[in-house]
Parts: sequence; structure tokens; C-alpha cells
Amino acid sequence: MSKLVSAIKRTFADAAAPTVHFHQGTTNSFPEVCHEGACERPRLSVRG
Repeated sequence: MSKLVSAIKRTFADAAAPTVHFHQGTTNSFPEVCHEGACERPRLSVRG
């Protein structure tokens, strides 16, 4: 039963996790991290 509860917790924890995106920082070496979901500033693309 605890495996089922753990799986449910992981599912809902991921859905509630805040989205993180990046903006141009003060220099090219250090992008600025932003946690606001409704942010209107241009975002940097992230290649993975």
C-alpha cells in the first residue's frame, strides 16, 4: 500500500512544481533564473 501512496504523491508533486525559466542576465555568462509563471519578459531557449 505504501508504494501506491508514494506513486500518487510523486504524480501530484510534479504537477504542483513551479516552472523555472531563464532570462538574459547582466552578462552572457550568468542567465537570470525566474520562477514566475505569468512572466512576460522574453525567455532564453534551453537546449537539452
